[in-house]
This record gives sequence, C-alpha cells and structure tokens, in this order.
Amino acid sequence: MKNFNGFIIIAISIIVGAIIIAIPIYKKSFSSLDHCYNKVYKSELKNSPEYYSKETSESWAARKARRQCTRN
Repeated sequence: MKNFNGFIIIAISIIVGAIIIAIPIYKKSFSSLDHCYNKVYKSELKNSPEYYSKETSESWAARKARRQCTRN
C-alpha cells in the first residue's frame, strides 16, 4: 500500500479539482433581465405562426423579448 499513496493523493486531487471547476459551470446565476428575456422569448416562439420560417420567428421573438424586458 505504501507504493500507491502518491497515486491515491493525485487521483483525489484530480477529482476534487474537477468538482471545483464543474460547480460554477452548472450553477449559472441569471439576473432578472435574463430571466425575463428567456421567459418572453420562449413564450413568443411557442405562439408564433407556423407559416414563418424558423429564423423569422426567432428574430421576432428576440426583438419582442428585448423590447418588453428593457422597457421598464
């Protein structure tokens, strides 16, 4: 067991380092403006007419979301 002590310490430090790096990636904090934008954008995409292309629908949804959330 004495020969493996260095390897165990290195393995544990790699795992701890990976966890420390991964936590901020998965816990993104959103501002109220970001939350508003995402909520309005998704709602507008869902309610957009089907005869528009995907790009047009996304463009209109983004414009409306930006206007609604930055107006106040």
